[in-house]
Amino acid sequence: REDQWEYAARGGKDLKYAWGSKEDSGKGNNEETKIGRSSAAGVFKKGKAFGLYDMSGNVWEWTASRWGQDVMNSSFDYGGDYLNNRLVQNDPNPIEFRMIRGGSWINTADFCRCAFRFRRHPDFRFNGLGFRLVCL
Repeated sequence: REDQWEYAARGGKDLKYAWGSKEDSGKGNNEETKIGRSSAAGVFKKGKAFGLYDMSGNVWEWTASRWGQDVMNSSFDYGGDYLNNRLVQNDPNPIEFRMIRGGSWINTADFCRCAFRFRRHPDFRFNGLGFRLVCL
C-alpha cells in the first residue's frame, strides 16, 4: 500500500528524502547521477528509513493503491476514507491507474522525494519501474 511505502521511506519521521531533508544526488540513483540505468541495491548508502536501500530513486515502485481513472488527478487523496477507498481489493476496476512511488534513475531528485506520488496503468512496462519485496 502507498501509505506503508511512504512510512517506510520516511522511516517514521518527517524526512523529505530517505536519507534526510536536503537533496543530494550522491545518495540516490536519479538523473543527476548520470548512471543512466537502474543500479544494484547497496550502490548508495542506506537511508535513515529503517536502513532500507533505494527508497528515493533507482526505480519507481508499484504499490497496491489505486490512483483512479483520471490521468491528471488522483481520485484518492490522504483525506477521508483513505485506506478503504484506495486499496486494490480483488481488482475492482482493472482499467484504473495504480500508484507508484520513489522516483527513478530517469527523474530529477525532486521526483524522488518520499511524498511524491505518480501513476501508471497496470500493463505499463519500463526499465525505471519495478517493485520491492517485503519479507516478514
